[in-house]
Parts: sequence; structure tokens; C-alpha cells
Amino acid sequence: MCLESSMFSCFLLLLCLFSWIADSQVPTSPPRKALPNSQSTTVSPTLTTRATTISRIDNRVGTVYQPPVTSTPYTISGSTAKINSTLRKFYRVLVPQKFPLRQMPTISKSYDTNDPIITYCANVSLKPDPVQVQLAENTIKNAPMHLMLGAPEVLQFGQNLIRLTRARRALDIGTYTGGSALAWALALPPDGEVISMDIDHTNLSRYGKHIIDSKPDVVSLKPDPVQVQLAENTIKNAPMHLMLGAPEVLQFGQNLIRLTRARRALDIGTYTGASALAWALALPPDGEVISMDIDHTNLNRYGKHIIDSKPDVARKINFKLGPAVNTLDSLIAAGQNGTWDFAFIDADKENYPNYYTKCVQLLRPGGVILIDNALWGGSVIFDEKDESTKAIDATNHMIANDTRVDNTLLNLGDGTHVIFKKYE
Repeated sequence: MCLESSMFSCFLLLLCLFSWIADSQVPTSPPRKALPNSQSTTVSPTLTTRATTISRIDNRVGTVYQPPVTSTPYTISGSTAKINSTLRKFYRVLVPQKFPLRQMPTISKSYDTNDPIITYCANVSLKPDPVQVQLAENTIKNAPMHLMLGAPEVLQFGQNLIRLTRARRALDIGTYTGGSALAWALALPPDGEVISMDIDHTNLSRYGKHIIDSKPDVVSLKPDPVQVQLAENTIKNAPMHLMLGAPEVLQFGQNLIRLTRARRALDIGTYTGASALAWALALPPDGEVISMDIDHTNLNRYGKHIIDSKPDVARKINFKLGPAVNTLDSLIAAGQNGTWDFAFIDADKENYPNYYTKCVQLLRPGGVILIDNALWGGSVIFDEKDESTKAIDATNHMIANDTRVDNTLLNLGDGTHVIFKKYE
């Protein structure tokens, strides 16, 4: 036992001696040569300097500047620094080398690092669009938690994959200020589509949306002028204008109509006619929409004359006045089960279970149902629910347990439940 203790003590003594020798004999790195005045750049661990890094990458001119590796914008804790120092000493003793070890940064995003290797890679490969640089600079300078911004090298790699695979539709989960959504939109073809999702659009609205909107060819929404006119008139003049379907939900429905080559659509909940108009625009010339509501006051005051200004579209729509349940029952009684291609449910919430049940009957295999307000402002997750919320929640669970369909509940608009009727 004494012998083992003595050997261990000697081993520790030798390690300390090796560490002292390493400290005293390993040469320090020579100072880096400064760039000529015309190319000099002052690097400071501030938000402004990080923003200028992006501009420098965009310009891609002059000599690559490698800032001192010890000038990092992140503070390393005392214990971490001590461990790193000890490991470096042993490495130098055990592995003879001519080059000093390079300190690894804690963050490796190219816009927020002083690592010379990462900086070099960025300078020789990144080719951001000016609007991306503008959005990144505004985010880094002004937005809270700016490190949530996607690394430029990751975004460009994603763009390269989009072009390589000839992608046309992209899902972007996590919007923040819109940097990633903008990147995908720039890489997609002119008819491409990005759906970007987040639980909060505060940072997008404050720091990114106006910049993205300055590049109208990459914004995902592409409404027809008549849709814009109807939406503006509804928002400006109609009561309870928040009943107007979200444009991203309407365009998503239009894309599904085109994708499935639908010809006949059911529209449950007319209001001012925006959703019926959207489906009619997406359907082929011989398409048909039946739009149902118990009241046509808002339609007649704020929407009908605008829809009628497009006669080739208006003739596809049949506005039915009366309870939608009765209209659906009449279609079922007329033997039209399995003959409809698309259905949109956005009416009184208490009847959602009834609407869904009848629409599944009327839908053909491969047909699509969209249910709007499926999250109802997030109220579906709370224990205490009013009658409308109970009905929506019940419908969501009914769909989840329905073996006749495949479904996905998307955080799009106020919640969009997408249902595909299975092929038999």
C-alpha cells in the first residue's frame, strides 16, 4: 500500500515538472502582421463589428483578415480555461509539434467568431444576396438574442441543396427575424413556396418583415389583385373583419387544390366571400365551388361586387344561403358521396364535428379537407374550455382517431388541420 502511494506521488510530481517545462520552453506565436492601411479592419467584440463582418464577407475583396485568436467576444469561465490550459500543456509535452495549438471558440457562427479558420472559410465561400446582408445586419445590431440568427454558412449550404435537388416547396420551422425563410425563398424557382412557422412574430415584424417585403419576388404570398381588393375592403369596412381567412391559409389551400387537381370544392363559411374566391381562382375553368352560410349580409355589402368583377371566376361559385349542415345533407341525399375533391371548414365552431363527418363522406379518396381555427388562439390546450373550444378539440381528436384519413395539424394561421382521405 505504501509502495503504491509512493509511486502515485512520484507520478504527480513528474506531471507537475512536465507542465513547468512546457510553460517555460514552448515559444509563443509571433505577432500577426497588420494589414496595410487601405485594408486594415479593427475587430472589436461588439454587435456593430459583427455586423460589419457580414458586409466584409459580402464584398469579398482584399486580403483575408485573421483577427487574433485570443480576442474572442465570449468570456470563458475560469474553470474551463484552467482545464483547457492543463490539457494544452500535456498535449505539448506528449506530442512534439512546431505549431501552437489554436484555441477553439465556444461559438462557431461565422458572423460572431474570431476563429481565423471559420473566417477564412466564410470569406472564400459565402455569397449572400444584399437583402440577406441587410436583414442580418439589422438583426445583429438591434434584435434581442441575435445569436438565434441562422449562421450564413448553414443558410447558404441549405440554398445549395435546394438548387441541387430542384426543390420547389420548403418548410421553415422557426422564423425569428426571417433570415432562413428569406434564404430558401431566394433559392427556390419563381413558382416556389416557403411556409415559415413560429409561435411569435414580434422579431419578424420589428426587424425582418420590411426588409423581406422590399424584395417582392421572394415573398411567399402571391394573391390575385381581386383577392387583395376584397381583403382590403373587408378589413376596412366589414364588422368582425378578423373572420377573414388568413391569406397564408387561403394560398395553402389553393396550392393543395392545384396539387390534387381538384375540380369541385365545398366552402363552409362564406363571410365576405374571400375563401370561395380563393378556391375558384385555383380551380380549372370547369371548376365548381359551393359556398355555404346562414347570412349573406357581409357577402352582399363587401364582397359580391368585387367577385362579380371577375365573371370567369364568379360563375364557378354557387352561394348557398342557409345552415351548412342542411346543404351537406342534401348533397349526401342526392348521391354525391365520394364526388368532391376539396373542403374548407371555417364556420360556427360548435358544428365542426358535424361538418367534418359529412365532408369525409362527400370527399373522394385522395381528397383534402382544411379546417381553419383548429388551435383557436391556443385555447385548445387549456383544461377550461368554452363550448366552441370543446367542439374544436373534439374534432381534432376525432380526426386523429379516424382510420379513413391521414392528417397533420399545422401551426398556420390560427391552426390549420390538414386531412387527406385515404385511397381504399
